[in-house]
Amino acid sequence: MRQITVVMIVYLAVVILLLIPGVQATKPLPDFSANVTSGNAPLTVSFTDLSSNNPTGWAWYFGDENYSVPWTEVTPDSGYPARTTQNTVVMPDGSIILMGGYNGTNWLNDVWRSTDYGKTWTLMNASAGWLPRNGFTSVAMPDNSIVLMGGTSGNYPNMSLYNDVWRSTDEGATWTEMTPHAAWTGRNSPSSVVMPDGSIILTGGSDGWFVFENDVWRSTDEGATWTRVTADGGWVPRCGHTTVVTPDGSIVLMGGYEDMRFTNDVWRSADSGKTWQQMNANPGWSARNGQTTAVMPDGSILLMGGNDDVDFVPSLSNDVWRSTDDGATWTEITPHAQWSARSGQSGVLMPDGSLVLMGGNNDGYGASDLKDVWQFQPAGSTEQNPVHTYIKPGSYPVSLQVYNNDGFISVQKAGYITVLAPNAESGNITVSSTPSGAEIFLDNTDTGNVTPYTISNVPVGSHSVYVTLSGYKIPLPVSVTVSAGSTTPADFTLVQIPPKPVPDFSTDITSGKAPLTVSFTDLSSNNPTGWAWYFGDENFSGQWTQMTPHAAWAGRSGQSVVAMPDGNIVLTGGSKGFPQSFNDAWQSGDNGATWSLVNASPWSLGKIGHSSVVLPDASIVTMSGDSGNGWFSDVWRSVDKGVTWTQLTHDAPWGARIAFPSVAMPDGSIVLMGGFGGSFTYPDDVWKSTDEGSTWTQLTAHAGWSPRAGHTAVVMPDGNIVVMGGNNINSHVVFNDVWRSSDGGKTWTQVNASAGWAPRGSLSSVVMPDGSILLTGGDDLNGHYYNDVWRSTDEGSTWARVNPHAGWSARSSLSAVAMPDGSFIIMAGSGPTVENDVWGLETAGSSAQNPVHTYTKPGTYQVSLQAYNSGGFGSIRKTEYITVLAPDTGTLFVNSTPSGAEVYIDGVDTGNVTPWTSSQMLPGSYSVTVKLKGYLNGIANDVQVISDTVTTQDFTMVPNIPEFPSLVIPLTVIIGLLGMVLFIRRIKEN
Repeated sequence: MRQITVVMIVYLAVVILLLIPGVQATKPLPDFSANVTSGNAPLTVSFTDLSSNNPTGWAWYFGDENYSVPWTEVTPDSGYPARTTQNTVVMPDGSIILMGGYNGTNWLNDVWRSTDYGKTWTLMNASAGWLPRNGFTSVAMPDNSIVLMGGTSGNYPNMSLYNDVWRSTDEGATWTEMTPHAAWTGRNSPSSVVMPDGSIILTGGSDGWFVFENDVWRSTDEGATWTRVTADGGWVPRCGHTTVVTPDGSIVLMGGYEDMRFTNDVWRSADSGKTWQQMNANPGWSARNGQTTAVMPDGSILLMGGNDDVDFVPSLSNDVWRSTDDGATWTEITPHAQWSARSGQSGVLMPDGSLVLMGGNNDGYGASDLKDVWQFQPAGSTEQNPVHTYIKPGSYPVSLQVYNNDGFISVQKAGYITVLAPNAESGNITVSSTPSGAEIFLDNTDTGNVTPYTISNVPVGSHSVYVTLSGYKIPLPVSVTVSAGSTTPADFTLVQIPPKPVPDFSTDITSGKAPLTVSFTDLSSNNPTGWAWYFGDENFSGQWTQMTPHAAWAGRSGQSVVAMPDGNIVLTGGSKGFPQSFNDAWQSGDNGATWSLVNASPWSLGKIGHSSVVLPDASIVTMSGDSGNGWFSDVWRSVDKGVTWTQLTHDAPWGARIAFPSVAMPDGSIVLMGGFGGSFTYPDDVWKSTDEGSTWTQLTAHAGWSPRAGHTAVVMPDGNIVVMGGNNINSHVVFNDVWRSSDGGKTWTQVNASAGWAPRGSLSSVVMPDGSILLTGGDDLNGHYYNDVWRSTDEGSTWARVNPHAGWSARSSLSAVAMPDGSFIIMAGSGPTVENDVWGLETAGSSAQNPVHTYTKPGTYQVSLQAYNSGGFGSIRKTEYITVLAPDTGTLFVNSTPSGAEVYIDGVDTGNVTPWTSSQMLPGSYSVTVKLKGYLNGIANDVQVISDTVTTQDFTMVPNIPEFPSLVIPLTVIIGLLGMVLFIRRIKEN
């Protein structure tokens, strides 16, 4: 069965899912596993996400987080009017809804929405329908609706207390009154939570001037009707308290204000508010109201800010406290967070595990209100499959919150990891290097230390150690055997990477008549060790060489391959068949003949259809891809040729996509173009990163070329970008057009609407040292695969086929690289079969340092030189450098008597007969032969043709008369004949 490209594979998989009745997007269901759950410190654990329903983000809590990370200001001015005592909820898609409040003068009933974690806000409704108010409470329901309850407006004695309930099903844009009068009394500053079963629990509040409640109410129909759970919760009646629901379904109530005093007690109910147990009468944080509380994905409770008005003098806080045992005990994380002291602020827990805090007031009365937004991210990791090292002995819970656009949910596994005291059966490794200051890696993990350094508590056994230092070659890892109680050395002598060559050359002559022999002299600096010369008359039609029929890596397509400055090739990822994806990195130092596995799991998950570039600093940046179970918009970077990787961003703004090209520009920036995105889209956008892929800017939303994936792109020596081919499965179209951008991808010009090569996608292309483009491979979406090779010497405007069928099998989704020595290397891909072979084509005119080359045809020739060493390579092109003129010629006139004889020059039939004149003969000695039937051949050797002279060669043809043989008759025959004659005469006479 024929193979199909990675774009087709993913497309078909999504189509199938959409066609299955009942299949729809749902929020993820979290789960995970670990490779080990107990061991001696330091214990390194690899976690694997097992969540279903396609999460797009992860927030891990390993149980040893200290929550000491600083808060980050999202914006000092949110755009909505400053206010205090507003309400906020977070929706399943991660958007924040802010409602009502008080601005020091007026009570509000507007609704605002933010989709970017509070950075910007959109007004959903300027007057929502419910009366302006503050001191109300609200919850986000499991069905994605919002329920708003109670509150107050006005000042005593003209204050109004509300017990109406309102609901919005469209994120606050419109509202429906569920009841104008709930069964509970109108009240100010109650608190409410949503239980795991979807019911709402409302507690306490103030229903008059210094009249407080400690009742508990429950609604099972989104606030339409209410049942009193208890008239007396056991805690002192109060308002301005906060409540949260912990992962086990318990309700924890904290602080508030009761008759003429603030409280700081903590209570817990395990039966939906029927009965309550006091957890702590004085937990450590000061008595207060106006605080914000939240339950984090790891089940801990955070309490922040508030007002502990002493003798009617406001005393505002910006402290942060944490409890990991349902409020029984508390630890102060910081006495002063980065945001200013305040009360009346609101906060929400976000899908990514961060906490967003907004607004409030900093005077205690609401006359000086705020509109800033802050974010706090204490998660241990946001990778899908992280690796974490536990240092201290103990029992650790592990929690994971996963999310996608349909919601988020967390799971906690108590006591999941047990870390024992460091193994007595351990030793130390002392790592040193010359020079010092090299980063130390133990068992492929960065220790975070530099040489010289002693790594302690290393378990006995064999370990791999290597070091890296900028400007020096990465040495081979050293295998170190650690014995109990011993210290084992690991010493490295680092070899400095030489600066890459700066190429230059000269010649003994730059013009002359053909044949013109030119001696080239290498003038390159920085000690090159290899040279690839292009004299301008190469035809690139040589024979391909199979570097290996079966590389060490498994057959695959959809992989990404780059050539390093030192001539190494690095291959990552790919797939042998959907949904399998490879999560590996391989390296070859001999043009693909042999390979070594340098990392068996470089990223969180495998990748198909990702794209990679090599930057000027020799780092590799890899972008996006598909794991077979979900697409990415992440960016990873390796500074050691694929051995180790660092995630630069989990969610780049260009969104998840596959089958797109990217190029590294001369200035070190990265440009990414088009591809196959989510929801069957084909974006034709162009993005740029100037910081190695960490952040991105959109250059254009629509590049001008038709939306496509599976196209290829190269950057030319002058910095122009050329995009070629591709396909669009939605419209079943394949392309053979060529587009060029001369401004880094902002604008595009079509340079060829139909390039000559057959329309195709999943093709590959490279720029050679002479500045020409080689293009090969691909498929037409109809099962036809290509192995032809085409070349353009004018940045894609025109094309010439240099090989109709290369030596390797036709295929698509192959990878191609141009090597420092000028070799054109292709590998992998899929056609009738999935391949793991590697092929090479030598394209250079010479690899000598100072070559001699003879030009035979008149014309003007560009000469290019690529010089290289272990530090990298550089190329130079000198256009119109060699001018070859038409050669000096003489005239040869050949005549014969009689005429009409065939003329041969040096034994070769000219196709002409005498008399014949050739006026373009090169000077020199020739052999001339004439042939005419019935005559002997005329031959003249050493006929001298002289420049600008007519040489005449005449032939007088000699008839070819045959010679007959002599007749010899024996004497006896003659005597016999005479006797016969005499006998006949005698008879006649008688």
